Amino acid sequence: PISVKPRDGLLKIDRLSLQSDMKSDMQSDMQWAQGVQGEGSIENLNLMGTSFPVMRWQLSQPNEEIELSLNSEEVGNWALTGKGSVSPKGRYEFKVTLNVSKNGSLPDWGYLMRKRSNTEYEAVFKGRWL
Repeated sequence: PISVKPRDGLLKIDRLSLQSDMKSDMQSDMQWAQGVQGEGSIENLNLMGTSFPVMRWQLSQPNEEIELSLNSEEVGNWALTGKGSVSPKGRYEFKVTLNVSKNGSLPDWGYLMRKRSNTEYEAVFKGRWL
């Protein structure tokens, strides 16, 4: 395991592997990874005055795109899930969904997200990274 200890929390990577064939196609000189897989957790994260429970993440690459999923849950209050991808063509998209239980309270940072219903909020990040 790899552990990185920043000022406000602990990032623990349980397993991360990265392979690249170092080939490039005729349309681009850019190198792109292949066979990316990984999983890990972020512990003791404190962001915007909120302490998060353990946030688990997974990386995979079923095709050219690298996919990321994450989840975190404050039991009995809210659950956070996210899915996203990065493509070798320079595009990224990540969607985060926050579900608040019927008797739970919306965390302060939840107001930054788009309200889909009384119990569901989402944020979508997409664009180009090249």
